[in-house]
Amino acid sequence: MSSSPSPAVRGSRLALLVVGLCWLAVLFDGLDMFIYGSVLPHLLETRTFGLTPDQAGDLGSYATFGMLVGALVAGTIADRVGRKKLMVACVTLFSLASGLCAISESVAVFGLGRTLAGVGLGGLLPTAISMVSDYAPRGRGAIVIGLLMTAHHAGGILSAYVAKWLIDPVGWRAAFWVCVLPLLFAPVLAKFLPESLSFLVAKGRTEEARALA
Repeated sequence: MSSSPSPAVRGSRLALLVVGLCWLAVLFDGLDMFIYGSVLPHLLETRTFGLTPDQAGDLGSYATFGMLVGALVAGTIADRVGRKKLMVACVTLFSLASGLCAISESVAVFGLGRTLAGVGLGGLLPTAISMVSDYAPRGRGAIVIGLLMTAHHAGGILSAYVAKWLIDPVGWRAAFWVCVLPLLFAPVLAKFLPESLSFLVAKGRTEEARALA
């Protein structure tokens, strides 16, 4: 007769699931964050939108400003709706915003897309850190968070390859269409990512939190 996995084994599997899903989400975060820098030389060379170096610098700051806004409001929103829902919303937002960049025909629309993407990017990272901290094995929180941060840098590396592979044969818009693909990952997060333990406890859902813990 087969026996069910022990609580420790089930807990380890759940921790791996949470860290894995959050790692992928942050990978997409890094890809979207750095894709602008990867396509920028081409945009300047081809004078897309009549872009000047000064305008290019301004566009780069829009996403950073959006990230500031996203990071500042993430905690408040997560406390209201939950960290899981916020992560799904952030992935959805920056993916759709990249689609707006891909179809833009002016600097203003492109800048709006980068600003909205920044809000999603800024909201995702601290929320993902909070999630993995909740589920990290005791005494391994710093290691797990460090592992999570490698995803952001991996996304930056991936953005350079996306630009290299797509810009010459297809055009710069294709690079932003690639950044729309994480939209397909949002339903995966919604289905498989458990809610934050600290949020469940704060909302009085202690039985659910105890079962997950």
